[in-house]
Amino acid sequence: MRRCRTTEGLTGLEIIIIIAVLLIFMYIAASAITGAYGTAEKKEGGMVVNAVTPESEILFIDGETDGIQDTGGAVMSVNLICEDSDPSSMGSCLIPIRLLVGSTGSIDITTVKVLFNHNSVTETLPFTAAGTISKPAWTVADRSSIIPLLDADEDLSLEANEIFTLLIYPENPVPAEDFFTITISAEKMTPLVQEFRVPPSIRSHRIVELFRE
Repeated sequence: MRRCRTTEGLTGLEIIIIIAVLLIFMYIAASAITGAYGTAEKKEGGMVVNAVTPESEILFIDGETDGIQDTGGAVMSVNLICEDSDPSSMGSCLIPIRLLVGSTGSIDITTVKVLFNHNSVTETLPFTAAGTISKPAWTVADRSSIIPLLDADEDLSLEANEIFTLLIYPENPVPAEDFFTITISAEKMTPLVQEFRVPPSIRSHRIVELFRE
């Protein structure tokens, strides 16, 4: 009986030792993972902070990009004048943009340069703040805030908490299935370059979601 109790005692001690070793191993592993994650997080944050400085703001597209049939009419807050309509092609497009999170400055949208390239022909579109526009031109069709229950300012300064939806109206329409590229740039800003493709549904729908390439 005494030998049996000794064996049971040793077995219980071994179990305790094994559990203790496992706990120590788990603690060391968890500490290593946490440390690695913390280092990666610091590096990522440093990269963003270093990239987004007052000397170089970064724009990106935030949300759905839409193409509108070349038929004119009202689009959001803007009225498009179209003298020679082409319902089978895209006449204008809506591009929602905002600054990268962490941006410390703002962008005067009136200083932004918009280029529209289709079939190796590049148009430099002029900005207008008018509610009614003709080809070629671009304007701000809508403003919103990324903060719930908060509206964007009525000015033309794009701030870090705002989304500006640009209405881009080139001189020449883009047929279905064709590709085009939009470049948005300004002083102290990394250019935003995006290629799109017009879906075939533009032939039957006034507003369609563009394909991003």
